[in-house]
Amino acid sequence: MDRYVGSNGFIAAAFRYRTARGSFNSPSANLSGDWLGSLNFTGYAGSSFSNYTAAAIVGYAAEDFTTSSQGTGISFWTSPLGTIGSVTERMRILPNGNIGIGTTTTGSHKLAVNGSIGAREIKVEMTSWPDFVFGKTYNLMSLEELEAFIELEGHLPNIPKEDDVINSGIELGDMNKRLLQKIEELTLHMIQQNKELIKVNKELAELKTKLATMNENKIRTSRN
Repeated sequence: MDRYVGSNGFIAAAFRYRTARGSFNSPSANLSGDWLGSLNFTGYAGSSFSNYTAAAIVGYAAEDFTTSSQGTGISFWTSPLGTIGSVTERMRILPNGNIGIGTTTTGSHKLAVNGSIGAREIKVEMTSWPDFVFGKTYNLMSLEELEAFIELEGHLPNIPKEDDVINSGIELGDMNKRLLQKIEELTLHMIQQNKELIKVNKELAELKTKLATMNENKIRTSRN
């Protein structure tokens, strides 16, 4: 298919599918959910071409069409292994650009997946990070206060409860930030404990020296 578009590179040769409700002589507006057009794929089964659709790409109306509002989406369909004519929707691009894989609802997510995701690497962009824990004005909860909180609440401060996670899930970036804050707080506690241990060991060494000196003096006195 050839088309000459002059200097406008955004106009190209195209296939156009036109769909309307009603009849040729009396068409009516499409309604939400109507298929506007589809690319259907079939294959040769050994003796003949199949009459069943094996895969499809479908453009659909996402709302009732008017002269000023015609929201649409695109869905992608495939057939499971060992079946004939059982095309199933696998992925959908919604009118707002959100993508659902294994689901037709995405909520507020740009990408919603009903299933597991395998990846070599995931980058989460953050606008803040808990370095404030190491600031001089940070009020570090004492271990006694932390113990009392855990006994009362059953979880760490600023960490969601089990019921909240089960019902609402977690945001990966936010949870990583919260966990890092706990690691930094734990590091500060370890530093404090180490300082106290060094101090105790020093005092113990001084005490041993004093005791040794006292014993030596006592021995000398007894000899005299």
